[in-house]
Amino acid sequence: MKNLRSIFYCVFTVLVTAFVLSSCKDEDKDKGGGGGNILYDGFYVVGEATAIVNLQATGAEKAMMAVGINEVDQKPLEKGGLYDKYVALEANKPFYVVKKEGANETKLGKDVVETLITDGSDWSINGAEVIAGTYKANGEAFTVPESKLYQIVVYEPEKKVVIIPVQWETNNLGEPYKLEPSSFNKETITFKLENVEVKANNFKFKSFGGWKYVINSEVKINCNFGLKNEFKFDGTENDLLPGGPDISIGANKGIYTIELVWKLSKGYSHTAKFKKTGTITMTYPETLYMIGGDFGDWTWGNEGIVEMIPVHPQDGKGEGAFWCINYFTAANGFKWNSAKAWDGNQFNSLGESIGFEVKNDNAWVPADGLYVVYIDLAAGKIAIEPALVYGMGNAFGNWDAGENPFTANGNIMSITTTGASAGDADGGLRMYAGSSIANTDWWTREFIILDGKIVYRGNGNDQERVAVAAGKTVSLDFRAGTGEIK
Repeated sequence: MKNLRSIFYCVFTVLVTAFVLSSCKDEDKDKGGGGGNILYDGFYVVGEATAIVNLQATGAEKAMMAVGINEVDQKPLEKGGLYDKYVALEANKPFYVVKKEGANETKLGKDVVETLITDGSDWSINGAEVIAGTYKANGEAFTVPESKLYQIVVYEPEKKVVIIPVQWETNNLGEPYKLEPSSFNKETITFKLENVEVKANNFKFKSFGGWKYVINSEVKINCNFGLKNEFKFDGTENDLLPGGPDISIGANKGIYTIELVWKLSKGYSHTAKFKKTGTITMTYPETLYMIGGDFGDWTWGNEGIVEMIPVHPQDGKGEGAFWCINYFTAANGFKWNSAKAWDGNQFNSLGESIGFEVKNDNAWVPADGLYVVYIDLAAGKIAIEPALVYGMGNAFGNWDAGENPFTANGNIMSITTTGASAGDADGGLRMYAGSSIANTDWWTREFIILDGKIVYRGNGNDQERVAVAAGKTVSLDFRAGTGEIK
């Protein structure tokens, strides 16, 4: 009898366990939809035009739109309601935006829409045939005229929908700049650019030659991808970020095959690969300029634009290097270019940035003050550090580098001479700028004072010498370009 009860108990336990497991599976299936995967509240793009027919389809989580990043400040929209997604759409097949709220699913279709061609104003995309307008619950399905990749944007506060065709291009990498897509596929498309010379300072991927699409004066959606994490040029995949910082080429210049890969996935879904196929001989600009709120007020024709000083080449080093000292305010951004023009070659960073921040497409110092800027195009480095100026030679009693520092007081740097100097090549008042990334001797960054002006050696020969007595105060105003000895 005891054995019979034991057998009955074991059978009962197995049956109960099986019932509970079956119930849990059914409950999970009911919760998730999408073939058993849990779907969160949000906006989804589904329909026959896409790879995901509805929210009950396997992999439905891949149809979810990402929270949109407002191009105005490159942050997720503060008040919410901005969403976008890149999705491959088949021509003349229906699709909807579905809003999921708990168990409720609302199909959002056409209300009033039209096709317009963008004009590229306000740095936006140019020449794209965009479907734009408003949506409504249970409206007619959307369709597109051509099978390709599209960016779909929803702005909920105004019930706006925008369907933007994608044509990926690069800036700063030269011709050919349009990436060619592989054959149409609802799961993945590869955009490729083969054997292109990559030698500019930095770049991004952008659609139809622009950076954004304007929803209204306060809301603009990014139509570009930039840096998300450290970028690698070794053929491995790099994640991209909408509106992210410029991708710095630095010392990775060469000939590359570039692949921009889209895969249907939840949120943003682009990666980039760079495979090196050859090397190039680099040439560097003869001039480099700095522009910003402090320097020309962002207008190339204004006074105040800073012309950087070339570093004198020494034993194969110093080529492509420039420097300057100036007074910066933390509230004003700045950037550089080899010409006084907005020609697409301007940059805000290289491969390595030291002592400054890059945000909103500009460079920024951490606090007001005098800084020395050293740019090494060959090494792909920029260092911006508290100004370093040193005296050298008989006027200071020694020829030891780094031993006679100037003192900064506001926008003026000064020092007192300690020894009388002769006005010949071995004496005279000699001064130079320092930098933690400079790899040449001190005299390659030398300057003097002549007739009350700071005169830089640059690529030139030894400069004229100016004798100075001991106990004289030497003052430098780099913003004004003037110097005084008294």
